[in-house]
Amino acid sequence: MGITVKWDNKDETVLCYEVKGQWTLEDVDAAVEETHAMTENITYGVHAIIDIRNSRTIADGVLVYLRKAMRLIPDFDSVICVVTNSTEVRTAVKMYMRIFKPNLTVYMVNSMNSARRKFEDVTPLDARLEAAEQETESLAS
Repeated sequence: MGITVKWDNKDETVLCYEVKGQWTLEDVDAAVEETHAMTENITYGVHAIIDIRNSRTIADGVLVYLRKAMRLIPDFDSVICVVTNSTEVRTAVKMYMRIFKPNLTVYMVNSMNSARRKFEDVTPLDARLEAAEQETESLAS
């Protein structure tokens, strides 16, 4: 399989997609199914790191396919980091995300360490909701 999916942290708040070599739309389907199985009982935002540094090709028809896949991304408050050294890929991803998922935060980084640092500043949705609830309670008192 050209795409592996695993948790990137012990808290299971960041998924890592490692894309290697030549991959197909079937690989994408398998990754989507695996993601669904891993997150079906999760009620908080899950962030993602997509490491495509070792990907050699883009599957035929992937742009149309990804347009459909963008509709499957939940409206959780999630962040995506794309790890790539390719200027062309960075430009294409930024353009594509602006068109099909403009409210999603996407960072383009050169390394896994840079991607992980981006998530250090992301407060989990549950923590933000709890803080907002506490603030509302204190205003009501």
